Amino acid sequence: MATSTQAVSLNQPLPMEPKDWITEWAGPSGADVIRNVLTQAGTPLVTDVVGIVVQYLRKNDVFGLEKVETAAGGKEELTKLVGKYNPEKPLPFEADDLMQAPLSKYFNAEALKAFPNIQKVTELYSLYWCPAGITANNAEQLAKNHGTGFAYFYPPVQLEHGNSPTAGDCWIAFPNDVFGRYETVQEQEALIPAGFEFPHMQDTIFCVFMKYACTGMRILSDNPWTYTCCQEQTQGYKLAVGGYSAISLDLLYRDCDSEICGVAPVWRKKESK
Repeated sequence: MATSTQAVSLNQPLPMEPKDWITEWAGPSGADVIRNVLTQAGTPLVTDVVGIVVQYLRKNDVFGLEKVETAAGGKEELTKLVGKYNPEKPLPFEADDLMQAPLSKYFNAEALKAFPNIQKVTELYSLYWCPAGITANNAEQLAKNHGTGFAYFYPPVQLEHGNSPTAGDCWIAFPNDVFGRYETVQEQEALIPAGFEFPHMQDTIFCVFMKYACTGMRILSDNPWTYTCCQEQTQGYKLAVGGYSAISLDLLYRDCDSEICGVAPVWRKKESK
């Protein structure tokens, strides 16, 4: 690597500093923490090194608590949805390592056939902060603030799972697409690497709606038709979430071995008390 002789001046903006970066320190002060460390070092860092550090800290998408609050219509409205919630915890180091790693570090050759042009985890996955207390029902209330919701929530599914909450505050890495179309649930399970799992229904619904609320992008959409199998079942069938059209998200209970249904393996980091 060629080394630049241009040093970073103290108290000056970092070269190539992204406006939307996020660091291992959560919240608005995170960028200041990193800037101070870099610019007030005993030996000023050269521009090329600073650029490498800044690029490493960038994420493809991070939907933290501030964005969850905004999507819900503010802190008061989010409190109405989920009850009292905790402040966002720092992004764990392992989440950063995950997002910056090659996709092949986690997924085998068979799984990677679904994404021949994707190299890094961050190109397929986004990180979401999910407060404790999120359910399918209150996630839909959040979505209604943005003119969307469910196409149809089959009553037995809603009765059994609609108010099941997330177990605790956690960071979730959720993909924009699925692995294992046409595969059985057992074959899909074989594609899920260590440290990942089938998504829970409420987590899936929350991440899909948050992606749309923050970016206007529909994942697990109807173009092409895409569903993920979830861990939950009703009447002996796996639940599947997807088919997100211009107006609504679909929730099915069905066999998962079809061209439209795969699995969106999730990684989660639950916050300890």
